Amino acid sequence: MLIVVISALLYAIPMLLLIRMALEVYRRNRYSSLNKIAAISFLVAIIPYIGNFLISWVPASYTYPIVLGFMDFPSFFLMCFMVHFSLRLTGRFRRMSKISVFLLCYGSLVPSVVLLLPLSWFSVDLIHQGPWEIDIWSRGLQFLTLGTSVYAMSICLMLLLVGFRYVKRYDLQLKRKQIRIMCIGYVMTYFWGVFFSVFDEAHDLLNTINYPDLAMLSMLWFGYFLRYAIMKYDFLPSINQTYQMLYDLSPVSIIVVNQEGIIVDLNPQAAQLLEYLPNELMLEPIGKFVGEENTMSGGAYYQTLPVECSVITRTGKVKSVKTESHDMIWRGDPLHYVLLTEIKKDVAAEDKVQYLVEHDAHTGLLNRGSFLDHLENYLVNDSFQAFAVILVDMDKFKQVDAALGIGAGDSLLKQIADLLKQTAPRRALVSRIGEDEFALIVPAISDQQELESLAQSLLDVCNHLFVFDGKDLVVTASMGICLSPLHSKHAEDLMKYADMAMYEARSKGPGDFVIYEPSLRQVEQHRYLHSLGIKKGIDEEEFVLHYQPLIEMQTGYIIGAEALIRWVRPGIGFLPPDAFMLAAEDDGSILEIGYWVLNRVCEQLKVWEQEGLSTLPVSVNLSTRQFLDPHFLDRLAEVLERTNVRPAHLCLEIKEQTALLDVYLTCQIFEKIQEYGVKLNIDDVGSGFPSVFLLHKLPFDAVKLDPTFLRDMLKSEMDQATIHRWIALSHSLGKRVVAKGVEEFEQWELLSQLGCDEIQGYFLSKPLDAGNIVRFMNQKLASV
Repeated sequence: MLIVVISALLYAIPMLLLIRMALEVYRRNRYSSLNKIAAISFLVAIIPYIGNFLISWVPASYTYPIVLGFMDFPSFFLMCFMVHFSLRLTGRFRRMSKISVFLLCYGSLVPSVVLLLPLSWFSVDLIHQGPWEIDIWSRGLQFLTLGTSVYAMSICLMLLLVGFRYVKRYDLQLKRKQIRIMCIGYVMTYFWGVFFSVFDEAHDLLNTINYPDLAMLSMLWFGYFLRYAIMKYDFLPSINQTYQMLYDLSPVSIIVVNQEGIIVDLNPQAAQLLEYLPNELMLEPIGKFVGEENTMSGGAYYQTLPVECSVITRTGKVKSVKTESHDMIWRGDPLHYVLLTEIKKDVAAEDKVQYLVEHDAHTGLLNRGSFLDHLENYLVNDSFQAFAVILVDMDKFKQVDAALGIGAGDSLLKQIADLLKQTAPRRALVSRIGEDEFALIVPAISDQQELESLAQSLLDVCNHLFVFDGKDLVVTASMGICLSPLHSKHAEDLMKYADMAMYEARSKGPGDFVIYEPSLRQVEQHRYLHSLGIKKGIDEEEFVLHYQPLIEMQTGYIIGAEALIRWVRPGIGFLPPDAFMLAAEDDGSILEIGYWVLNRVCEQLKVWEQEGLSTLPVSVNLSTRQFLDPHFLDRLAEVLERTNVRPAHLCLEIKEQTALLDVYLTCQIFEKIQEYGVKLNIDDVGSGFPSVFLLHKLPFDAVKLDPTFLRDMLKSEMDQATIHRWIALSHSLGKRVVAKGVEEFEQWELLSQLGCDEIQGYFLSKPLDAGNIVRFMNQKLASV
């Protein structure tokens, strides 16, 4: 009887330890998916102990089913949970689809299906050892288990390695220790389990006592390291078991960040406030979820938060919160608690504010933002398969304001708004999107005749006599029309095409309408520039500069930025360079744009320098006209002298095609620029022999690869080989290599392997204005 009790205890003790660890880990943070996976893993690890014990008691005919149901399959599931835990622990694979995550984590279950087939390779024999029966697995069963464990362990270590590189880069000390402990635990578990699975002679040690196979003790090793990693190196800095419930149930949202502003823990209320799952917020910069006006730099974020600020939720909703911050030291690392309490506003007041946000105050119509939102909804709603976008612009509206006062203009707009609502079909959406501009969405347009009839009716109500304060006002309107899906299925294109058609109508004379045709594109480009004018845009501060960070691959530091121009056209919004630079090249206004950018960048560099900020080189793109302008070098010298900026902080970029127009002249200009101390880059390199010629003949600092190579580099071995060849050639000549247009993590990894020196692109950051680029640098997302 004593032998039976001792044998039962040898099984019961490991099982009780695993149960205790499961409860301990789960209670530590029951809202964490990481803790849930760990707790489930502990419980699954108990099942093989039960199966191993049952074999000694059941008839021989039940042995194989017990091995499958209580030992093999639970072991396979445990290995899958180990992979899943590693994936969640690193937090680096959130972009993966649910299907991809499932296949990666649980794909190792597929080979286990063969165990259900009647194959002689998979069997279990019994030997009698004293009063007990000991199971002996066939070689086929051993090798299947071994192969699955090799796969699982390899994936686990690969995931942990990727995660370790990330957390090391952002100086996440506790997370780094946690991953290191799990690596040791996995290796220890693997080698212990494999060794005693293949060379298990445990039944020879004692003849009378039944106890678990030594290989099964690997589950205890795994449990020990897993518990140690979670309990010792998790991110619950000052909350022990006694106060865990207060932390979890607190009505205040609590977010814990490290010195870099990276979220290392949060309670359920914080996740609920931001409308994310807790694991989606872990290891993300806290500034990502705070309104731009509150975004602070790096670790100083928690110190400079106002008492009241706003947060942005997953759905884009802006919530007002009260904030409070506290500092503490946990295991030698400084951490910061950020406490957030949502400010509940009066519902009626919120509704009023929301109405004012969505509507024009003078006419009561929807404003531009709401109109664009509705336009997007129409495009994704299948019930509106065809609809028209109509822009109505009042001719000479500013003359009415100037002659009769602002009151006359407001009265006129109100009357026009009422007439448009009365005349438009009931199903139409009418809005005011600019000072004197209205827009309509008219769904279910059946044919061209119906559209032209509607357009004429709308013009008729606009083109007639109005009366204000006893005075007659004669006004007219011009109208542009485009159709979806005939002309486009994208909101931005529809607005642009309707705008082109409206300008064409205005050019034909007052009080007319035009339906968009593709031939209007080139005509509108030139008309747009000539009617508004580049100089007018510069004089009225319609142009702005954004800066896209340049990251050094080896260190992850920001080492520069590229200045990119944007045109903020009143009533239209941001226009990217592609919308106006080509036409600007044609009519020569590109020269004035180029010198404006050069001046503004140097002025901004000087401002940063005077403010004591860390100033990095900023790249400026030179057009062909500007580079070949006879006065270019003189104007460059004048700008440098007037702004007194350090020349080394300025970098000029010339496209490869420009440099090839006159290589002798290019070489002279390059040498003069370098005498000034200004850096030089060749842009869009990689077209072939001319590029090789440039690398050998011209003096400059770095090359920027043609972004077309990056588009298919993940799929094309030829593009990879081309990139590698240019990198090797450039390095051999002492030139640094920059890759722009990097949009994916996989591109970043591959470029790193190929030896690329620097990268820029949306994977790292979109172009930012002057204020936000400084904040980005100081936040050390990839900072100095």
